[in-house]
Amino acid sequence: MQQGPILRDVIQAITATSEELETKIDTLGADLSLLRYDHRQLKECITTTEREVADLPPAVAELTTRLPAKEAKVKTLEL
Repeated sequence: MQQGPILRDVIQAITATSEELETKIDTLGADLSLLRYDHRQLKECITTTEREVADLPPAVAELTTRLPAKEAKVKTLEL
């Protein structure tokens, strides 16, 4: 069966769109991998910080955990 020019153009457009979609899917996959890596890194940082706080003397650890809450209140009052 011979393809007419319109059918050929449609096939080329579908092929180009398919290739674009494959490229976008690959890009999204790479972005997702980076997000997963960043998430793991963040979890490691949080775990390390929690361990470091746990190793502090109790009075210092209590101040350390309260400080962010106090800073948040101050920032809210400044607004």
